[in-house]
Amino acid sequence: MQEFLNFVLTFAVTYFVTKFIINVVIAYFKLKGDDVEETVKTIIKDTFIFVKPEQHGDMIYLFETESDRFVAQGKNKEELFAACKARYPSKNVVMSDEDAAGINL
Repeated sequence: MQEFLNFVLTFAVTYFVTKFIINVVIAYFKLKGDDVEETVKTIIKDTFIFVKPEQHGDMIYLFETESDRFVAQGKNKEELFAACKARYPSKNVVMSDEDAAGINL
C-alpha cells in the first residue's frame, strides 16, 4: 500500500510541476511576442525524430515519417538504439506502438 501511495504522490507532484513549467514557458513566449505554436514545433523538431520501420529479411530499417530519409538500421532493438544514438546523439527517436508491434520491437 505504501508503494502505491508513493507512486500516486510522485505522479501528482511530477504532473503539477511539469504543468507549471509548461505554463511558465508559454507565458514567457507570449510576453516575448513569439508565436508559441511555431516555437513548440521547432523545439519538437529539434528534439525528436519520428520514424517508421521497414523490415527486410532479418534487418530493420528506420526512416523519418515526414521525409522518408534513412535514419538507422539494425537486426534488433539494441542495434537500432545504438545506431540512432551514434547518428543523432542529441535527439530522441520516436516510433508508434503499432509500428513497433508490427516488427516485434
